[in-house]
Amino acid sequence: MYVFLLDFDGTVSRQDVGFSILNEFSTGSWEDIDREFLEGRIGSPEAYRRIFRIMRLDKDKLREYLQRIDSIDPAFQEFYQLLRGKGWEAAILSDGFGFYIRELLNRKGIKDIPVYSNELCFKEGSIELNTPFSVEWCDECGTCKLEILRRYKKRYDRVIYVGDGYSDRCAIEEADDVFSRRTLWRICASKNIDSWYFHNFQDIAQVLNWKKELIILDLDGTLVDSEAAVKSAYEYVARVFGVEPDRFSDLKKTIGLPLKTVLGEVFPAHLLEQAVKVFRSYYQDIYLELTKPLPEVETSLEWLCKRNYRLCVLTNKHGPYARELIRYFGWDKFIELTMGEGDSPYVKPSGNALLYLLEKVGIAPENALYVGDSLFDVVTAEKAGVEFIGVVTGYTSREEFMGRRVRRLCGNLAGFVRGLMTVHMFQGLT
Repeated sequence: MYVFLLDFDGTVSRQDVGFSILNEFSTGSWEDIDREFLEGRIGSPEAYRRIFRIMRLDKDKLREYLQRIDSIDPAFQEFYQLLRGKGWEAAILSDGFGFYIRELLNRKGIKDIPVYSNELCFKEGSIELNTPFSVEWCDECGTCKLEILRRYKKRYDRVIYVGDGYSDRCAIEEADDVFSRRTLWRICASKNIDSWYFHNFQDIAQVLNWKKELIILDLDGTLVDSEAAVKSAYEYVARVFGVEPDRFSDLKKTIGLPLKTVLGEVFPAHLLEQAVKVFRSYYQDIYLELTKPLPEVETSLEWLCKRNYRLCVLTNKHGPYARELIRYFGWDKFIELTMGEGDSPYVKPSGNALLYLLEKVGIAPENALYVGDSLFDVVTAEKAGVEFIGVVTGYTSREEFMGRRVRRLCGNLAGFVRGLMTVHMFQGLT
C-alpha cells in the first residue's frame, strides 16, 4: 500500500487561499502578527486567533468569496485519477481550513479524498478556531502534519510527501520520498533531505511515468573522490615549475574542468603543453591508489543495471584515465561507455559533449538522465535538453544548486536510486 500526502495551499491550490481570505476579510493590519509567526515567536493557532479578532466574516460571505476563486492546479484532477487508477491513496494535510479546501475540491468533483486541517467555527459576530489534528507537545501548527504522516507510515509501505512551504518542514523528515518546490525546496536543501523538484502536478505525473532508458554519470565527485590525487598532481606541477601551490588551492574551481583550462590559467601558452605532460606523467602513477570510490556507488550501479538501465560515464577527466578507473573498481561490468577529454571534439559544459555521447549510443535526449555534482554538469544537461539529477558528493552544495534546473537533488547516488524506487513502485516494477 502506497500513499501521497499533499499540502493544499500553494501545492494542490496554486494560490494560498487561507492567506487571501485573511487579507480579504480583515478589518485591520495583521502584518505584525504574521511577522511574529514567521520569526517563530508564536505558532499558527495563536496567529489565527489574533487575526480572527480583526475579521468580519460569516459562512455565507466566505462561500460567496470562494465562488470567485478557481485555484486548483489544472493538472491535479488528472493526477489524482492517475493515483487512484494505480490503487494508490492520497490525503490532504493542511494548516489551513477545511471549509474552503472541501469547497474547492468538491467543485472539481473530488469528494473522496481525506482532508486533515483546521476548522472554522462560525458564531454570531465571531469566528473560533478548532484544531482537531493538533498535538499537545507542540503548538507551532494547528495541524501536526508529522503526527498524521506517522500514522500513515504504520499502515503504508511507502509514504510520499508533496508540499511547498513552511508548515511542511517537519513531515518531510520522516517521509519515504519528497516532492517539493519554492520554500520547501529550500528547506529540504537546508535539512539535507533528498527531494524531487516539481512546478505543478503534471511534473510529478511525468516523473512517475518516466520511461528513461539511459543514465549518464559524471565521474569525479559523483562516482569517485579524486581530491587527493588531483591535489597531489597540481602540487607536483607547481614544484616542477616553481609556481606557488596555492594557485591550485581552490579545487572546487578546478575539479571537473578540462586540464588545459585549469593549467591555462596559470601557465603561458608556450609552457602549457609541457605542464600538461608533467601533470599526466605524475598523475598516472598515483591516481589509482589515491582515488577512492564514493559510498554506495557499487550497490547503486548494480541496482540500476539489474533494472535494465543502460549506464554511461561522461567526464572531463582524460579519457584513458577515466576508463582505467572504471576498470580498476570493477565497474566496467555495469558501464557501457566511458567518454572523457580527448574522446570527442567537445568538453563540458558544452551541451554537445552530452549530445555526442547520446548519438554514439543511439538514445534521444528525452530518454536520458544526467547525474552530476557540479554546476558545469547542470549547464551541460540544460544545453543538451537532458533532465539533470544533482548529487552533493562533490564540491557543489545543495544551496548552490538552488535556482538551477535540477529534477532531483540528493546526498549521493544512492539517494537518486531511492527516488527511482518511487517511480518503479508506481509502475509496478521491482
